Amino acid sequence: MKNNKNEKLKITIVSGFLGSGKTTFLTHYINELLKIDEKITVIMNEFGSFDVDGNHLSELVKVYPLLNGCVCCDLKIDLVNQIESLVQGNETDHIIIEATGIAHPIEIIMACQDPRIVKYVHQPQVIGVVDAERFLNRKQYSESTMRLMEEQLEVSDVLIINKTDLITREE
Repeated sequence: MKNNKNEKLKITIVSGFLGSGKTTFLTHYINELLKIDEKITVIMNEFGSFDVDGNHLSELVKVYPLLNGCVCCDLKIDLVNQIESLVQGNETDHIIIEATGIAHPIEIIMACQDPRIVKYVHQPQVIGVVDAERFLNRKQYSESTMRLMEEQLEVSDVLIINKTDLITREE
């Protein structure tokens, strides 16, 4: 594999449970990164077969959808192949992976450290987006869903607490 700049690519993983506000955050984050002239590529994971969110982002940056599965399990090889292709293309400085709301970020981090690409990319930074109200009421969900919501946050380097207008000051 060839990387003409001899610089490792930055990788940011945007994680958070369904409906937490990942895509809204991502739009604002991309706008800020564009102000400092970062060349950004987004890999957007949608569990269904239609990429709803990527349509408005594609006006700002290159967006590569990974559809019909989750990058943390059945699409892990597709994710590694896409990152490898971006490294070879030498057209980006920063890869942002927006995970589906049911993805476990530790699996995505492991994919980003695949032997085929590890020497070309930095250790990913994970930004966790939290729906404050949903997280406070997480006990209404199944044990596995509640554990996923908590583990998504535990592996995050940065937490964005969203929808605080829906909770009381005490909460």
